[in-house]
Amino acid sequence: MNNYWIFAAPLLLAGFCQAWTKEEVYEKLATERSHSLVAYHAKVSSTIKYGEMAALNDSGSMSFSPPNCFKMIMYKAGTENSGCGDTTWSKTKDGKVTRSVEPGGAEAGAPKSPNLKDMLRGMDFRILGDKPNGNLEIEATLKQDGMSIKANMLLDTRKWLLKRMSFTTPQGETMEIGYNYRELAGEDIMSEINTVFGTGGFVRMKFIDFKKISPLPSKDFKIF
Repeated sequence: MNNYWIFAAPLLLAGFCQAWTKEEVYEKLATERSHSLVAYHAKVSSTIKYGEMAALNDSGSMSFSPPNCFKMIMYKAGTENSGCGDTTWSKTKDGKVTRSVEPGGAEAGAPKSPNLKDMLRGMDFRILGDKPNGNLEIEATLKQDGMSIKANMLLDTRKWLLKRMSFTTPQGETMEIGYNYRELAGEDIMSEINTVFGTGGFVRMKFIDFKKISPLPSKDFKIF
C-alpha cells in the first residue's frame, strides 16, 4: 500500500493542475471585469515595523464605491487618504491637505484587490509553472520610473486573483506582498495585505467587519 501512494501521489497532484499558455492567460483575463461593482465600508487595522523600532499599531475605517472611489482614515496617525477618478487627496495630522491629479490616480492609491487584467495588459511575462490547487506562477517584467524589474507572481486561476508578488529592485532590495480575500455580495474583496521588506520590516493591513452599502457620490471622497 505504501508503495502504491509513492506512484499515485503525483497523479493525484496533477489532477489539481492545468497547463496554461500565455495566450490562454491573456484570453481569460480579457473576459474579467476591471472593477468591483460592490460599494462597502470596513474597519481597518494595521501594524508597521521597520528595523529595530517597536511595532506601530493603528486602526481606522475605509469606504469604497465603484468604480474607483475610496477613503481611508487612520485614527492614531490622524491621517486621511482618498481618491476618485484621476484625483487623490491626503491629509496629515496637522491638517495639511495635498491634492494630486494623474491618470489612474485613484486606482493606484486605493488599498484594493490588484486587478490582473490591468496589470498584465501588454506586459511581457513567462509562465514558470503550474502549481497545485489551481495556482499559476509567472515571471513578469514591471516598468517603474524608467527601470525594468522582474517580479514573480502567484495567481489563483480559479478566480484570477493575485495571491503573492515578490521582486528585487535594481538596488538589490527585496519585497514580497501577499494578499488574502473574502467574499462580499458575490465578489472577492481584499481582506488582508502583507508587505515584507526583506529583513528590514513589514507592513500588515487587515480589513474586517465588511458591510455592503449603497454607492456614494464622488463628493463624499473629497478631503478639504
